[in-house]
Amino acid sequence: MRPAISAVLLVGFTAACIGDRQNRFARMVDSLQRAGAAGQAGRDPCALYGRAEAEQFIGPLRHDPYRVDGGGDPSPGGSACRYEAQTGRHFVLDVTFDGAELGMRAVALGAAIASPIFGTDSATMASLRSHFDQVIPIPGHLMARKGDAMVDVAYEGSRAGLRGAAQIANVALGRLGAPLPYDGSAAARSAPGPLVAPRDPCSLVSRRDVEAILGTLASDPNSHEAGCTYTLAARRGLGGQVVELAVQWRDGFAALEQARATAAIVQRQLGGGAMPGGDSGFKGVMQHMQSVMRGQGMGLQMSDSGSGLQNDSTVAGPWDEASLVAGLGFNAVKSDVMLSVDLRTVPYDQARALVGKAMQGLSSP
Repeated sequence: MRPAISAVLLVGFTAACIGDRQNRFARMVDSLQRAGAAGQAGRDPCALYGRAEAEQFIGPLRHDPYRVDGGGDPSPGGSACRYEAQTGRHFVLDVTFDGAELGMRAVALGAAIASPIFGTDSATMASLRSHFDQVIPIPGHLMARKGDAMVDVAYEGSRAGLRGAAQIANVALGRLGAPLPYDGSAAARSAPGPLVAPRDPCSLVSRRDVEAILGTLASDPNSHEAGCTYTLAARRGLGGQVVELAVQWRDGFAALEQARATAAIVQRQLGGGAMPGGDSGFKGVMQHMQSVMRGQGMGLQMSDSGSGLQNDSTVAGPWDEASLVAGLGFNAVKSDVMLSVDLRTVPYDQARALVGKAMQGLSSP
């Protein structure tokens, strides 16, 4: 197998394994939270943190804070509270009022096993521990306990960061004995849907525009739950014939941040870059391989040094935010909708053009 292809597969496999560990850890945390939520009827998580306080982190809210269930859907009896800005940025405050000490032991065990993968700055951890009886950070989440109660602040997509999440957790836990006079259950009954209403993902870009970007299609675009699939009339080497525009209609900012975090974890696990190297000879080889793979219809992107797969969070375009992630995927978010294209199936410039055209479609009825 060619070295460049082997490297791409290694990165993809590593990312998949890390993603699986993150998902399993998240499921364990979720099950513990559900167990802790039993019997806490009448206790409102939204009463622990106010609207004005949340707006300091994410800007004006589009609705009063409202209770949500484990899947993030509005629920008058939910154990968590969602704070969502007019832009779609948000964070979720999940509260366990009783029994947290025992549950956190299990979470701590899982976090200890995963910490070499996730990576945590020791100075930051020392600062956080001074405010709580126990604190556990995992990518995108901060779990903090005082006494037998705990909060899980899911801050992905909020731009609050770990320290902002710690401030939120500290205020919420400090308010357990004197909650705000607020009804998050009532707010849940009138909670709004996604900023952009889901619709046929293939309607975002006309077939004519798709063919102007990708080339002639063999058939009409195919809509499915995850997005829109385009089958080209002719195969393009390793890129194949199929290009997919993935669409996530809600929590796009959080998904983009998660993708970036996973890419960072992959790079740490592989020694700071997706591929080793540094000398000019190696750089030349990698640049040649990139050129060859682009000629085969793939959009793999190397760093300027040629020593690894490229990350870029400053891609300009008709979106709120976008990233080239680990050289293998292009993701962009607008109004909390995330559009993604796998660069192993399409050249990078075509991927950006396709996503840009779809972004225009998001603004159209």
